[in-house]
This record gives sequence, structure tokens and C-alpha cells, in this order.
Amino acid sequence: MEELIPLEISQLFFFDGEKIRSLAEDASSSAALAAAVKALLGLDIVERLIADATVLQARLAKQAGPAEKRAEAGALEEQLRTLQAQLQTLTTDRASLENRLERAKVELKEAEEVFASVGGKHWELRQERKARLTELVTGARELAAQLLALAAGELPLLLVTDLLADVMEQAGQERRAGEAALLERLLAERDGRLLEALRRAQVPPALLGLVQEHLGADRQARQVPGAGEQRLGLSDKVQNALPHLLTEKLPALREQAGQILEKLSGIEQEREDLERALAATPADADMGQVVERLKETTQTATRHEDQAQRLDADVKRIKAELKECESRLEKLWRKDLAGEFHREDRQRLVGLAARTRDTMQEFLRRATANKIDRLSLLITESFRYLLRKQTLVERIHIDPEDFAITLYDAAGVSLPRLRLSEGEKQIFAIAILWGLARASARPLPAVIDTPMARLDAVHRQHLVERYFPNASHQVVLFSTDTEVDRTYYQALQPALARAYHLSYDERSKVTVGEEGYFWKE
Repeated sequence: MEELIPLEISQLFFFDGEKIRSLAEDASSSAALAAAVKALLGLDIVERLIADATVLQARLAKQAGPAEKRAEAGALEEQLRTLQAQLQTLTTDRASLENRLERAKVELKEAEEVFASVGGKHWELRQERKARLTELVTGARELAAQLLALAAGELPLLLVTDLLADVMEQAGQERRAGEAALLERLLAERDGRLLEALRRAQVPPALLGLVQEHLGADRQARQVPGAGEQRLGLSDKVQNALPHLLTEKLPALREQAGQILEKLSGIEQEREDLERALAATPADADMGQVVERLKETTQTATRHEDQAQRLDADVKRIKAELKECESRLEKLWRKDLAGEFHREDRQRLVGLAARTRDTMQEFLRRATANKIDRLSLLITESFRYLLRKQTLVERIHIDPEDFAITLYDAAGVSLPRLRLSEGEKQIFAIAILWGLARASARPLPAVIDTPMARLDAVHRQHLVERYFPNASHQVVLFSTDTEVDRTYYQALQPALARAYHLSYDERSKVTVGEEGYFWKE
């Protein structure tokens, strides 16, 4: 059976919903992918050949080498086996921890969603918001005091700037009228002295009358029109201050008051927002269980992540020690090869074993790199073909070194798998299995058990129309009537050869297969 359906390949054709779920959620699925790819390409045989060549080389070295070299080689081999066992244990523990870590992350995500749905973010920020609200109240009070101080000065005069302009105009007229009256009095005194001098000089009366008439007309021409009584009587200091007040002081006060009012308006708006947010904040009594669950899930996830980091560091350290041990053993095998081996055939076998191992390692690297691009393309095509969001993922890349899978969007930016929904993760896992099956040269039937859990209607439709009829040349689908209902059954009808209903007989305690689906057509 192993010859017909190798175990590593069978998992690509025989799987169920739990297999899909673990492959979708487990970040260490690259290990399963590596085993499947190597089985598909026959690279597991290459790895076995490399291991066998190493064993043969060590055996020959121990048989032919001197006692001290054999003892040293034995010690190194024992250390190598110990390190390999430790690495296997650490790898197993890391894989097991990864499952617990993924579950912890899922529980943490659920707890965060519940925390957010009941107003957890508001609850977390309540103290900060209360402190900010106190600051805003104090700031508003200080701004109001500044406005009050401005209102106690010249600021209210902004309400009567037109009247101030009239006052300045009236004051100017009164000043000019006063200056004209003073000038007229001085001229009258001058004219009186002049006329008196002319009389003493016994100027003829006709000439004296003409001079008097001319002087009177001159004073009349110098009078200011409309100069009435003095209503304001402002001092020169006040009259000089009025233009400065109107053109400079009051505009500056207007701008200052506008800035204060703008700040006050912003404070009031922020204050209203904070008060609404505080009103939406749930009470402490309502958040107790939610906060406790969030705290527990956070601690669990953090603990698992710390443990994963420690295990990763240990795995890295053991791999480095393992590589160093293999390098020392390799040097020991190859050192003084001609002197260590006297028999030509044994020397030739050791050399061939070393060359075989080196050649197969290079072949393994090149073959993996050459085939992995096509496999990435097949998985990308399968995923985009089944996915509802056609623009979500542009391509899928598989690293030929560690078989890690990376998703990229149209902009070439890597897309974390956590960004995918539960249904999209399941479609992604199915695409991996389908891509690997398409890359396989073996025409094996596909056996699928309950594959459509956690899928929305569109993705279910895609599986029914695009995947099930094309998963292989023969597909055996195990389903409940809630997964493949009448609509989906009708869609699959053109591709169906047989339908059986497995019913359990309570009396005989056996399951009986009957031809036909859950309902009679």
C-alpha cells in the first residue's frame, strides 16, 4: 500500500475539515508542506541516500582508522545522536506549542472583540479622559477670565466704532472752530490798532472807511463755516489718542478676542466629545468579567509567545551545535585519508560515499529550488480560483529553504495570514492541498470529509462549482445534508456517479450504506 499511496502523499488526497483547519491555523504547517513536497519530487529518497552515505562513511572510517580516531569518531557520533534526539524533541515541543499559541491568539482575539464591543476602549481611556476634561474646564475658565479682562477695558468700544468716528469728526470741527475764533479775535485786535493809528495820522475819512471795510471783509473770509457751540470740549491729549484707538488699538483687541473665542470654541467642542465618550463608557461592574477574560487570554498568549521564543532559541542553538559536530566528524573522516586507509577498495568506498553525499545535497538544493516556483504558481492559481476576493492575494511564494509560505498583495506587500478571515484561511489550506495534488504525478482519488465548515455562501459555492468536480479524476465526498443541501447537490449533479447514505441501525449497532442521498429524488 505504501508503494501505491505513500504516506506523505496520501495526506494531499485524503483529508477532512480538521486537517484543513489545522493546516490553515498552524503556522508550522511548513513542516508538513516540506514533507509533502519532498515526497512529491522524490527528494525524500535523496535525503535517505544522504543519510545512508553518512552511515556508510562512518562505518568504514571506524573499521579502518586507528583506535584513537575510532574512539573520537564514536564520541562524535554519540554526541550527534544526542543532538539529533534533542532537536527532534524540541521540534515536536515547538510544533505542539504552536497549536496552543494559535488557540491562545484566537481566544485573545475573541476577548479583544468582546472587550471592544462592550465599550472597552472607552473604559480603558476613562481616567485619561476625565483628567483631560478637568484640564479643559480649567482652560475654559482661564480664557473666560481673559475675555472678562478685555471687556473691562476698551474692547466694548468695538460696538460703537461708528460713534467714535463721529466723535473724532466732531472733535476735529470743534478744534478748527476754536482755532478760527482765536484767529478772528487776534485779527480784530490788530485791525483796531491799525485803524486807531490811521485816525491819529488824520487819514481822510474816505480812505479810513475803505481800509475798515477791507479789514472787515478779510476777517469775514477767514471764518470757519458751520462752527457752532463747543459740545464735546475734548482736551488735546484725548483728541490725539482717538485716531490711535480707532486705527490700531481696537483692531488689535478685536484680533486678540477672536483668538480667545476660537480657542474657547475648540475647548467646548472637545469637552462635548469627551462628555459623550464618558457617557458611553460602561460601568466598572459591567466590565469585570470581560476585563478578567482579556487579562487571562493576554497572559496566556504572552506566556506561550515567550515559551516559543525560548524554544526557537534552543532549536537554533542545537542546530548550530549539530552543524559543528557534523563538521568535526567530516574533518575527522577526511583527514589523512590515504594514510588511514590502506586497502584501495575501502578508501574508494569512503571517497565515493563522501562525494555521493555532497552531490546529493547539492542536487536536493537545486531540485527543490527548480520545482518550488511551479508549486507556488499552482497554489496561487488554486487560491485565486477559489477565493471570493479576487484582488486580495496576487501571488504566493514558498521559500525553498524552510518551505515557509508568504502571501503578497497586488502592491507586492506581504500579507500576514492573520489578516485572512476564518473562511479565507480554510480556502487557503484547500488551495495548498489542491496545488500539491496537481503537482503530483500520481492519479489518486481525492477523499474529502466535511470540508465546508466556517465558509460563507460564496466560498461554498466556489468549492461546489470549481473544486469538487476538479479535485481529482475521482472524488469521494463525505458530507452532511447541511453542508451539501438540495441546492449544492443539484449543482454537483452533472459530476456525480453515485450517491450513498450511511445510516446507523440502532438495533444491530452497525452502519448500513444505502444508495441515494438524504432525500428521494
